[in-house]
Amino acid sequence: MENHTEAVRPTLTVPDYLAALGSESGTPGGGSASAIAGAMGIALGAMVSRLSRKHADDDAGGRLSAHVTTADRLRLRLEELADADEVAFRAYLDAIALPKRTDTEKATRRSAIHDALIGAAAVPLEVGEHCVEALAALATITADSTKHTRSDIDTGCALLEAAGRGALINARVNIDLLKDEAAQSELSSATAVLERRLAQGTAGVRAARDEI
Repeated sequence: MENHTEAVRPTLTVPDYLAALGSESGTPGGGSASAIAGAMGIALGAMVSRLSRKHADDDAGGRLSAHVTTADRLRLRLEELADADEVAFRAYLDAIALPKRTDTEKATRRSAIHDALIGAAAVPLEVGEHCVEALAALATITADSTKHTRSDIDTGCALLEAAGRGALINARVNIDLLKDEAAQSELSSATAVLERRLAQGTAGVRAARDEI
């Protein structure tokens, strides 16, 4: 997926973010929360890699260092997507607030709403894509981890699964609002593919965990 929006919100503390999430403002919302859950899930994968590296031989240590790099990259991108989801939702609110008195204004508003909905669907789809990638990374991490990290692996997997499902729920809401049937069909197909890959990724982590 392409990077459709850039983060603009300053970094918040965890309590500040949760207070904003519980507020009546509407942003952050479910899409942003899903991305944060995914970031937490793969952050646990990074932690498992770093802890396991302490007790690994040279070969496994090299692999675990590569796992750390991958996990940190995915975490940072999911953090960015949490902000991007808020930007995309605000763009949609701005679009529906446009005037619609004249035919020209109505056409401009329709076009703006279409573009905003495409962006509002694309961001959670990218979150879902990164959750699938993170689950694959976590399965690889698990194969090189120690048995003492099983609970962290299980928690990371659960968070990534929930994050991916939440992201796809939010994507579908925006896709269903599209008037463009071709775009709606294309994005719906992408969502269905990601849903299957998410289930496969979750199963992959659990299978790897059972082998520790």
